[in-house]
Amino acid sequence: MRKIYTNLYKRSDVFSCPHSSHQRFGSAVTPYHVLHEKKCYPDGCMVFLWKCRLLDKGHACPKRLKHVGRLCFSCKQFFDEKFQQSPRLTLSDEDYRRFCADLEEFDLWLDSIVGRELEIDATITAVKPNLRVVGSSRGERYVFSGWLAVLSAAYVNFDMFDDFCFARLSEKTQSSLHLGSGSRVLCRATPTFDRGRLVFTHVHRVELTEEGDQPEWTRSGAEVAAASASALTIQTEKCMECRYGCLIDRDKSRNDGKQRTMLCLAGQTVPSDCVYPLAVYAEHV
Repeated sequence: MRKIYTNLYKRSDVFSCPHSSHQRFGSAVTPYHVLHEKKCYPDGCMVFLWKCRLLDKGHACPKRLKHVGRLCFSCKQFFDEKFQQSPRLTLSDEDYRRFCADLEEFDLWLDSIVGRELEIDATITAVKPNLRVVGSSRGERYVFSGWLAVLSAAYVNFDMFDDFCFARLSEKTQSSLHLGSGSRVLCRATPTFDRGRLVFTHVHRVELTEEGDQPEWTRSGAEVAAASASALTIQTEKCMECRYGCLIDRDKSRNDGKQRTMLCLAGQTVPSDCVYPLAVYAEHV
């Protein structure tokens, strides 16, 4: 019997957290972050707030630093404050028990598909450049490494994943099929669950079952755009849906506290000032 699943790990109505790093998201945190990354519910986590005796009183730093950071650890003026923070459950006890039961079923389904080569049937929403970060935090650049197909849903063997997921496409596959928005494909792929996202890798034996729009990007165009791309501090729905919005993964070994970064390939730094959606609307009026 075919079942329908959604990504329960990306729900934004289960937990909220007062930590300052979540304020730009309205304090909403995903179950994946709380239950897998931090494992901080219900016991909470310890937070260390870095302080400077000089800067706190309005005095200048001898090293001419403007903010307290890792370079301050050896300074006698540095100290930290330790306090406990815990995410808040925004569901009722009954709803949370139901969520946990559904999550357990979802985990069992993931265990049954992850790492296995399966048949995938999906319609593509967009194909965007798949970029990776190279260089240090002071001189980052973004390198083209294939394509990332965005899928609004996908049939995985006999089950349906009715939520956003992704497929990594090779340059050879995209060059031969010219996949774009609306393209429907039947293929073999290996599902992975990467930091809360369902991602299909090793995509092969791709059969185009329904034509879609022409691709919006070429490799040369993506490389030119990546050279002047801007990293954004927030991830808005508007940017996710924009052809210039590109979400990239960051290597955990970089130890910069970030796991994914939203890039604007048009070089826009303030999403609220972006007029690209209006330009697209004007083209179709």
